[in-house]
Amino acid sequence: MGRYCPRSVARVLAALTVLGLTGTCAWASGVKLRFKPKIGEERRYKLLVSGRQEVSEHGQDGAASRSKRELRASIEYVCKALSAAEDRTRVETRLLKGAATVQFGDRTEAVDLPPYRRVTDVDCRRGVHDVREHFDVDDMPCWELPAEVMNAVSILEVACGTWTSHFEQLRLPAAEVEVGGTWADEKRPAEGTANGSRFTLEELTTRSGHKCAKIRARWRDRFSRTGPPKGVDVPPEYGYLYVAEGQHTGEILWYYDYENSTDIHVEGSVGYEVSQPAFSSTSRSVLNFKVTLVE
Repeated sequence: MGRYCPRSVARVLAALTVLGLTGTCAWASGVKLRFKPKIGEERRYKLLVSGRQEVSEHGQDGAASRSKRELRASIEYVCKALSAAEDRTRVETRLLKGAATVQFGDRTEAVDLPPYRRVTDVDCRRGVHDVREHFDVDDMPCWELPAEVMNAVSILEVACGTWTSHFEQLRLPAAEVEVGGTWADEKRPAEGTANGSRFTLEELTTRSGHKCAKIRARWRDRFSRTGPPKGVDVPPEYGYLYVAEGQHTGEILWYYDYENSTDIHVEGSVGYEVSQPAFSSTSRSVLNFKVTLVE
């Protein structure tokens, strides 16, 4: 039996580590995640969405009623970094084509989503600032969209803000992070309070040939509104119409190419529930989605 030599063992372990044959990968020392895309570079994506919205309410006579809408949509869009200044990058998201079906009971409507362009200033941690959006080249306001199109758009907006929100939900950590590390979105309190949003770096891996950080986010935001939103001017006697309470929940998984500041794959589910005493109604929405980079 050969003699044990610590120096020889150390050499073998070092070689195995370089070759990636040991259980510990060279990535495990930690990584700094930043958003610094190449200016002028354009990425094309495909988004698949399925969701539903249910509304329960009681009329003045006390009779209960329930309505339900279901949505399926397929959207193709591009993201392009337009310019950069200091720690912010101006990003354009532009819809190429989108089709949706909305089902109400026995009735189904098929619609093409209107042209859409969204420009945002994004900081190095993926914080979004100064949003500018338009539904088409003529800047058609949303209230002028056909009713059947609004049915599809409204389900998307109620559940998650806009169909681009999967990009805007990710916040990168302030410092270098190791696998298993967690961080909170500073705009929301940490878990354990009434509201929470927490991110976890689950793995450093590869996806479709890209070196990726696998990041998962979970949140449960509870809210209470005692009047109209800021900026909405209504007579005081109608303020009670805006009183509401509810919660916004979600879980999203990103495969983020941190060397090229690119989402490779995103999937998740978001939910929204709100009760409005003035209408004796409760609305519940759930939206599931999957985003893939088209190469």
